[in-house]
Amino acid sequence: MKKRYILYIVIIIIVLFILFFNKRDSHITSYIIKDKNNNYYVREYYNNDSYYFIVRDNNKNRYSFNLNSNLKKDKVIKKINKYSDGDLLCIYPTYIDNTYNDLHCIKDNTNYNSSYLKQSNDSNYLEIAKKLKKDKLKTINDYSNGTATNYKNIKVYKKNLLNNYYFTMWNYSGLNIFNKDKIKSVKLLDYDQYDNKLGILLDNYYVYIDTENREKKLKFNYYDIIKENKDEIIDKNNKHNISINLYYNGVHNNLLYFIDKKSKLQYTFSIDKKKVTKITDGVDSYVLVRDNKIELLNKSIFFEKERYFDNKIDNKKIAKLYKSKDIRILGNYYYAYSNNGDFYRINKKDLEHGELLFNFNKISTYKIDDLDILMVVGDTLYLYNEEYGLLPILVSEELEYNYKNICDLYKK
Repeated sequence: MKKRYILYIVIIIIVLFILFFNKRDSHITSYIIKDKNNNYYVREYYNNDSYYFIVRDNNKNRYSFNLNSNLKKDKVIKKINKYSDGDLLCIYPTYIDNTYNDLHCIKDNTNYNSSYLKQSNDSNYLEIAKKLKKDKLKTINDYSNGTATNYKNIKVYKKNLLNNYYFTMWNYSGLNIFNKDKIKSVKLLDYDQYDNKLGILLDNYYVYIDTENREKKLKFNYYDIIKENKDEIIDKNNKHNISINLYYNGVHNNLLYFIDKKSKLQYTFSIDKKKVTKITDGVDSYVLVRDNKIELLNKSIFFEKERYFDNKIDNKKIAKLYKSKDIRILGNYYYAYSNNGDFYRINKKDLEHGELLFNFNKISTYKIDDLDILMVVGDTLYLYNEEYGLLPILVSEELEYNYKNICDLYKK
């Protein structure tokens, strides 16, 4: 009886322990922050190191914004300063650990990221920025890009090569690699390959196929952009008679997924195990990854078009709200690139109040990596980063004409 009693106590402790840590990983709470002139009503959502706030003031002005942080606490805003100029209203939250501060602004019921306001040279924002400077408060847009330097007909903003970020650019026979410590070029092929269809970053490895090799078996070559060495793997399994006529679906959980267009079979390549694996029987279970989740499609649906892990979705409500045909989903957010060039990030809990991040009339191509956005606009590669805002990384005339699968990003 005593042993059974002890067992019950242990079970209760384990359950309470699990509930406690689950609570730390997710919460919703409301609180009020007061100053001399205003009460701010805060609704705080937290899930897995991501906070989302909806803040209302006495005049019912509504602000919404996010914070990436591993505080794992609730009521993390301790103070709010308010600024205004013309019809632009902004708040400046200070958090309990003082690790991240920025302006969050509204105008005509639209949420504006300060990067957009800086990019558009908004006169009201420039006046508010002066007030911030007077109050000795900083925003992400206090950061300056510095001067671009030349590297092999490419202009590089070295100051914007952030710590632990590796930017790659295909140069027809290999890679240009840019990081904070070093800029280098590595030759991977003995010939020029203009259309880079079979090169891809798989973690810190650049995987590519030499389409002019005469091997009977499929050969994956790869280059480690950190250790700076090359290697290769030849699939020696006789049952994998894979043609060179293939395309990459994308990368998920350290696996490269690809389709043999000749046999219409799907495979994965593991760089850790140095192994190619067939994952479909040719009828069902073709893998599509969207928002880091696996979807299984049958053959007829899968081969209606080429399938890529690009997170594109159809959402009629978001398309109508933001006049967008290009909508993507990742993590807690939707991203909408509007027909007029506005680029929004929209929290899943708050679809009608997306945050306007920046505007480009034409983005040639872009990818979303966590909250970072890497994009080619004209001849320039840009990075949008939560801590530094909108940053030009490099300028190359080649990007005007050839931009598909040319630039990529790895974060160490």
